[in-house]
Amino acid sequence: MRVLIVRLRALGDVIHGLPVACALKDQVPGAYIGWLAEERAGEILLDHPAIDQRVVVPSGWTRSPARILRLRRELAAARFDVVLDLQGVRSSVFAALLAGAPRRLGFVGMVSHELRYLVRDADLLRALSRAIARPLRFEVVTAASEHIVDRYLEILAPLGVAALPVRFGLAEVATDADGVLQLLHDARLADAGFAILNPGGPPSRTWRPERFAALARHLDSMHGLPALVVQGRSGGEREAASEIVAAAGGRTRLLPQLPLAQLGALARRARAFISADTGPLHLAAAVGAPCIGLIGHALAARFAPYGPGNIVVQGNPPLTHGAQGARSGVEAMRAIDVDAVCRACDRLLAAGPARVAR
Repeated sequence: MRVLIVRLRALGDVIHGLPVACALKDQVPGAYIGWLAEERAGEILLDHPAIDQRVVVPSGWTRSPARILRLRRELAAARFDVVLDLQGVRSSVFAALLAGAPRRLGFVGMVSHELRYLVRDADLLRALSRAIARPLRFEVVTAASEHIVDRYLEILAPLGVAALPVRFGLAEVATDADGVLQLLHDARLADAGFAILNPGGPPSRTWRPERFAALARHLDSMHGLPALVVQGRSGGEREAASEIVAAAGGRTRLLPQLPLAQLGALARRARAFISADTGPLHLAAAVGAPCIGLIGHALAARFAPYGPGNIVVQGNPPLTHGAQGARSGVEAMRAIDVDAVCRACDRLLAAGPARVAR
């Protein structure tokens, strides 16, 4: 079986989909797994043992006829039997159609809606029909699970593939481990525990730097636990990380910007990883770090850091799904107070050492 998984954007959601690839690899003898993703989100797929072919497109690829044609040729050459569309947006539906596979699976309420949008354009409909020489149909799956990881796994049911056990397959490479151990040695933390604070993410999901700083002081005074602050790629994320260090009064240490693989290796060794609902939080959960997710929106149970023992802290009341937006998101994150997060850290640290990575 040759399967193409389509999840184009969002690092956290690509990580959430990795158990789909692992389940196919574990349970379908000889399965060949491809994954279509945009450049930034697809970084986590590099050298993943369950991914045989990584197909990468730039952001905005649907606006370039040349790139569409190039992608069509690459997907046609791979001769996929099945496409699994985990995303269900216009670009992912379009890509799934371009693949020309005999079977295409998506989720009710996602892919079916976007397919209706695509077929309104008669010219596009004719062009797609000629390109793929197949009916523009999907098999749709109704997901019933609560968490997004388990919902994604339900797409495998029509293929007769069981969802358990859940495995992310993010193995640690020796060079990444060596780099992180050297980093910890230089910070004089090689033999000590530590927490990781991740202030990155879009403005509507971030927690204020002064609150992270107060949390760092609590971790130090109550648990003797130093906090390492990681930096994101944007200028705003780097500025927030520096503000935390400046406000924490010597209780934190600012780390250099780390590649994803090294960030995962660092998270494996942390006693706690505290972050908003962003890709690094879900990377930490996937490698087995004990996590606290600061989530303002009402779908916290769906996008919580996956795994037993992880904790979600919400504001009171949480942001309703229909009210989501940049301003509303900022207000929802402000409703998460420092004391609630400190108490969550106390519970997490009392539970014991980090779990074994999946």
